[in-house]
Amino acid sequence: MASSYTTNLNLEKPEKGDQEGEWGDTLNSNFDTIDTKLAIKDEDNMASDSASHLSTQQSIKAYVDSQVNTEETIEDFVGGMVTGNTETGIAVTYEDSDGTLDFVVADTTVAGDSGSTGMTPGDTLTIAGGTNVTTAMSGDTLTVTSTDTNTQLTQEQVEDYVGGMLDGTETFIAVSYDDGDGNIDFVVPVKDEDNMASDSATYLSTQQSIKAYVDNKVVQTILTLYKYTATAGQTTFTGSDDGSTTLAYTAGSLFVTLNGLTLENGTDYTATNGTSVVLTDAATVSDELNIYAFGVFSAANVTGAGGDFSIADDLSFTSDAAIINMGADSDVTMTHVHNKGVQFNTQPIIPTPTFRACKVSSSQTFSDATYTKITFDATTWDIGGYYASDTYTPLVQGYYGVNVSLSLTAAVDTHGGLVAIYHNGGMTRFNRLYQAGITNDDFYITTFKFNGMIYMDGVDDTLEVYYYNYSEDGGDCVIGADSRATYFEAFLVSRSG
Repeated sequence: MASSYTTNLNLEKPEKGDQEGEWGDTLNSNFDTIDTKLAIKDEDNMASDSASHLSTQQSIKAYVDSQVNTEETIEDFVGGMVTGNTETGIAVTYEDSDGTLDFVVADTTVAGDSGSTGMTPGDTLTIAGGTNVTTAMSGDTLTVTSTDTNTQLTQEQVEDYVGGMLDGTETFIAVSYDDGDGNIDFVVPVKDEDNMASDSATYLSTQQSIKAYVDNKVVQTILTLYKYTATAGQTTFTGSDDGSTTLAYTAGSLFVTLNGLTLENGTDYTATNGTSVVLTDAATVSDELNIYAFGVFSAANVTGAGGDFSIADDLSFTSDAAIINMGADSDVTMTHVHNKGVQFNTQPIIPTPTFRACKVSSSQTFSDATYTKITFDATTWDIGGYYASDTYTPLVQGYYGVNVSLSLTAAVDTHGGLVAIYHNGGMTRFNRLYQAGITNDDFYITTFKFNGMIYMDGVDDTLEVYYYNYSEDGGDCVIGADSRATYFEAFLVSRSG
């Protein structure tokens, strides 16, 4: 039968009747195991750290005692913690001889009390009330009470005080205190009278009333006339005139006539520097240029106001419809036409208005069946200066003869053409040359003309030339540049006003 074994030391236990003659070996083996397991070490420091040996009581006590701090070592350890540390208002020291810590609180000085000798433990701190201040202690609570002795004025008192100060000198302003709402009222005395009828010495005037009053006053001005006789091709007129008077003017305060016709400032001439007038188109020899320069003057500048008088400075008319009446019964009047010039109610003694414009440098192409305005790039003459931007606007009322010639220099199956005169933007006259039934043929190198008479009001009536082409194939045509065959002319035939 098989042997069994002990639980803790694993000692062999043979079955009864087994191992006959071998018990001695088994028993010796078990004793060796017991001897090994029951081995005891007596090491105070337990240096071998054995897991198969027991320790004696003495070695266990010696090892444990060496690992546990004694009361002295603990005291020294804690004492070291209060050495070299920060201490404010207190001193802490360790007394090794008796193993105690000593705590000493420093004297306390009351801030702001230079006479204090400091507080030491056991002293009593008394909190006393000052002026208008009382103290009371209830249990652990200290109550400090102050009495309000504030002498600050109320808002109403301040307002009344300031209001009483508003009793000083007031010039062109009235200042008053309204106790009802506590406001200070400032009133500047102002009158808005366009005629300043009250003539007050204690009121100011509004800008509008001052402007209206001044604008309604008669502005007296003086007029200086400078006369020049032009040389051939002359454009700049400056210095002494024919009467040895040196030209001087204020820009914008002048008007200029050439041979009696009024020129338009900025278009027909430039006058900006105060000492010269430059024509846009050069004058011809012996042309007469008159420059009328205006300037503000006082009544003292006028002599013989009851009869003849002379003007030694500028004269300005600011209305766009200003009228100068002449004659005992004002039978002759000169009226300013805004942005145009001057219109007379009778025939002024001036050269007859006329002009001629033509094409000289560039041809003009036209689409078929479309009214197209003709442009002209050269002006042969323009008496009166009324022609500009391919439009004639004469400022002399009457009946004008008009001649137009257009030279067709290129065309595609053109079998007709129409020259139209546009009066104030609408067609009023035309001349048409048209041949029906023409196939693959045209009016190439044909001159289309118009000759007729048109009335112009002398204010803002305008004349322009248009052309309409008829083409079998709808092709373009070209009006050629030829001063002899492509031109636009007009001239006054009879004045009517």
